[in-house]
Amino acid sequence: MRRFLPIFLVVFLAVSALSEDVVLQLKWFNQFQFAGFYVAKEKGFYADEGLNVTIKQGGPTVSPIKEVINKRAQFGIAGPDVVQYVAKGLPVKAIMTVFQQSPTCLMALKSSGIKTPKDFKGKKVGILGDYTYIELKLILKKAGLSIRDVKRIRWTFDLKGFVEGKYDVVPAYRTNEPDVVRNWGYDVVLFYPEDYGIRFVGDVLFTTDDLIKNKPDLVKRFVRASYRGWVYAVEHPDEAIKIILEKYNTQKLTKEHLEYEAKETIKLVTARLKDVKYFGSFNKEQWKEIIRLLYEHKLIRKTVDLDEVIYDDFINEVIEGR
Repeated sequence: MRRFLPIFLVVFLAVSALSEDVVLQLKWFNQFQFAGFYVAKEKGFYADEGLNVTIKQGGPTVSPIKEVINKRAQFGIAGPDVVQYVAKGLPVKAIMTVFQQSPTCLMALKSSGIKTPKDFKGKKVGILGDYTYIELKLILKKAGLSIRDVKRIRWTFDLKGFVEGKYDVVPAYRTNEPDVVRNWGYDVVLFYPEDYGIRFVGDVLFTTDDLIKNKPDLVKRFVRASYRGWVYAVEHPDEAIKIILEKYNTQKLTKEHLEYEAKETIKLVTARLKDVKYFGSFNKEQWKEIIRLLYEHKLIRKTVDLDEVIYDDFINEVIEGR
C-alpha cells in the first residue's frame, strides 16, 4: 500500500526547495528599531520573493560588517559608519536608508542642572568612537565650547552608572534609553542633533559589492520585501508590536515600551519624507555632507566618492514600482 505525503507538506517542501536562504544581521538586540524586517518575514513578504530569511539579533559584541564580509550574513544593518567601512577598503555599499534622521541624542538627568550644551563644560561626558562623537563635537561648537572643555569617559552603555553619577551626559538612542531611565523614576533632558543643524542618517541596510554584481535580482527582491515590511510596520505599528511580543521579544520588553519605541522610530523612518512610500530613499546631499564631516573630523583617513558608498538603483526601482 502506497503512502502519500499530505498535499500541504508536498507544497511546503517544493517551495522550500526553491527558496534562497538569506541571513540579515541586525546591529542590536531585537526591538521595534527593526520592526519592518520582522514584519516582512512574518507577513510572508520575503517568502513572496522566494527568500527564506533568518534574522539574527545583534548586540555590543556582534559586528554586522564582519558577519557580512565573512559571508555568514548576506545583509547587515549599519549606520553612517558604512562610510568608514568603505574608506577602509571594505567592499560594501548601503542599499537602503532605514532611518532618515539620526536616532541618537545626548541625555542628561534633569537633576544635574544641565539645561543647555553650554552647561556641558567641565562635565563627565560619555564618548563613543563613532559618528555620535562628531555630533557631540558639533553641538559643543555651537555652544562656544570644544571637546577639551569636557571630561571624556568611554561610554559602556552603563545606564545604572549614568543615573548613579558616573556620567553627566551620555549618547543615547532616543527610541530606547530615555524611556528606560524615565521608567526608573528619573527625569531627563535631551539634546537632539537636528536642533543644532546636524543631519546624520541612522540605520541603513548594506550588502557586499559582490552580491550586488553577481546576484542583483536577489538583492532587489530583498530590498522590495523589506520596503513592504517597513511601510506596513509604519502604517500598522500595533500589529508590528504584536509580532515582536510574540516572536522577537528576547529583551522581554513591555508593550508600553514598544509603543514608545514605535512612536519615536516612525518619526525617524519618515523624517523629511513627503510620504512613507518614499521610505528607504537616499538624500544624496545629506550623504555627501556626512562623508565631508567624517573626513573633516578624522573618522576616515581619506575621502570617498558617494557612488562608492551607496547603491540606490534597487530602492529607487521599488519606490517607482518597477
